[in-house]
Amino acid sequence: MSGALAGIRVLDWTNYQLGPAATMMLADMGADVIKIENREIGDLGRITVGKLLKQTIGIDSDRNFYFETYNRNKRSVTIDLKMAGGREILYRLVEKSDALVTNVRLDAAAKLGADYETLAKINPRLVYAHASGYGAKGPASTKPGFDALGLARSGVMDALAPAGMPPQWPTGAIGDQIGGTLLSYSVLAGLVCAQRTGRGQMVSTSLLGSCMWVEQLNVNATLMLNQEQPKFDRTKTGNPIYNFYQCQDGRWIFFALFQSDRHWPDFCAAAGVQHLQDDPRFAKAAAREENCQELIRLLDQVFLTKPSSEWVSRFNAYHDLVFDLISPLSNLATDPQVLANGYAIDFEHPHYGTTKMLGFPISFDGTPVEMRRAAPDLGQHTEEVLVDVCGYTRDEVRDFRERRVI
Repeated sequence: MSGALAGIRVLDWTNYQLGPAATMMLADMGADVIKIENREIGDLGRITVGKLLKQTIGIDSDRNFYFETYNRNKRSVTIDLKMAGGREILYRLVEKSDALVTNVRLDAAAKLGADYETLAKINPRLVYAHASGYGAKGPASTKPGFDALGLARSGVMDALAPAGMPPQWPTGAIGDQIGGTLLSYSVLAGLVCAQRTGRGQMVSTSLLGSCMWVEQLNVNATLMLNQEQPKFDRTKTGNPIYNFYQCQDGRWIFFALFQSDRHWPDFCAAAGVQHLQDDPRFAKAAAREENCQELIRLLDQVFLTKPSSEWVSRFNAYHDLVFDLISPLSNLATDPQVLANGYAIDFEHPHYGTTKMLGFPISFDGTPVEMRRAAPDLGQHTEEVLVDVCGYTRDEVRDFRERRVI
């Protein structure tokens, strides 16, 4: 069965993560994503990250988990856009496509004749989606940026740091991930508008804007109140049952009991601290807030007396108590809830065999998401695309190859 975006063709002129993450989402939903790569080295994510982390996916090749993650379900073509023949191929692809996604700097794209103004003349319906470090306008608009810098300038690193601690840099490039998600969102909105009006447009986002968006509540509170929001300190939080505690086996359990007075009796029963329920220091929410440090100190001692599995069993007996264990990423591969929803899947990789990968976070009952193909080899589909999409003959493709255009 075809995906929701079947029939949509997207050109992916991106490197590393933010851009590839956006086009991967579109590809997962059924779009025909054609990845345009440098004919010599390809997407820098093919080589840089694998060498940096020294982590391949277990086979004797240059394949690495980073490139595999963000380039599944795509086709790869190699083109030298510095050559006139390369630009000719690009322009023919643009004629046949609905969108182009890039995180190449705008001045570099213009030098190659691949800017929005040039391509819109070829295909007025084209949605040209651009991602940058800091946004299309302003004094830093041409400044290069990577994930960490977006997290730094947006305030995310500072917001993640507990009170009294230095800024925290989360692993996994989450700035690029949310940036890619918003970039794919912009492509979809642009496509809907083009279908309605017959005109494409340039849409853009940035690491800075995306990272600010992911912490929207904190940012808006600070903007509206003109003051920084207080840092979280688990030893002093005003609602001790909206907090996390370490168990005997080292696991942590998080309670999200926002309606403190409503849940306090059941919490005390499950935790075996009924003697604290009517203690004047803790009987009401206001009293618990006033004496939060003492209550947290007592609960820290209580939770260290039993392993996490026993605590889960005890608290599960009270269905209104909202809690969960804090899990390491390694637990996700066997988490029954993750597997039941397809958030982690088994994929038959053509080179690696059965391997687990992150699934798609959205389900469609009529047009399900599929893992159709692994990340492509460099230029794997060049001839296929030039013949089937662009309409070149195989002799013309051979000529391009001999002239080192492809």
